Amino acid sequence: MLIAMNGKNIRINQSITISSSSSRKPFKVHIRNIRKNQAQELASLIELNRKYLAQRFSWVGRYHTVQDALAYIRKTRNASKDGLGVCCSIIRSKNNLVGVVGFNRIDYSRRSVELAYWLSQDETGQGIATQCSMVMIEYAFTKLNLNRVISGVATNNTKSQKVAERLGMKAIGVIKGAEVINGKMIDHKVYCKYKKQQKALDR
Repeated sequence: MLIAMNGKNIRINQSITISSSSSRKPFKVHIRNIRKNQAQELASLIELNRKYLAQRFSWVGRYHTVQDALAYIRKTRNASKDGLGVCCSIIRSKNNLVGVVGFNRIDYSRRSVELAYWLSQDETGQGIATQCSMVMIEYAFTKLNLNRVISGVATNNTKSQKVAERLGMKAIGVIKGAEVINGKMIDHKVYCKYKKQQKALDR
């Protein structure tokens, strides 16, 4: 396991074992900073899940080619070098990319960060999103010394709302018209978890 910051450089490299009622036996996933050589795989995963993702996220329409995916990876890697954010690939058996998890924005002045993730549709419902998000939340509190992790979830995305609740996050409000998905204004339910809540769970 390696979770480190060299100066401002955020690097994450961790394996976790997941036990799921929907899987016959436990399985491992690996979380690490996304790499430029994963651009083709990322572009293919987005294309494979385009219809599914487009119902949930407004960013999907901006990614159509390998070059689009590569530009995104470069952007997020630059952010991680500056300590301003990080995007990690979620890798399952045989080095298959199944999704991403990370921090969109790190606000050190407010000691706050925004958690984000998405998974391939066929990998949902197995606890992957929950367990990988737990790793990121622990990192935010223990390595970045942040006080708050927030997550904005579309009000019609009940699966992600349940993930937030399993993470111990509390709903604190709704942002009206947070994004436009397929031409429709979508509200976001905002979830939040504070460091003191995590400490209470760890006792």
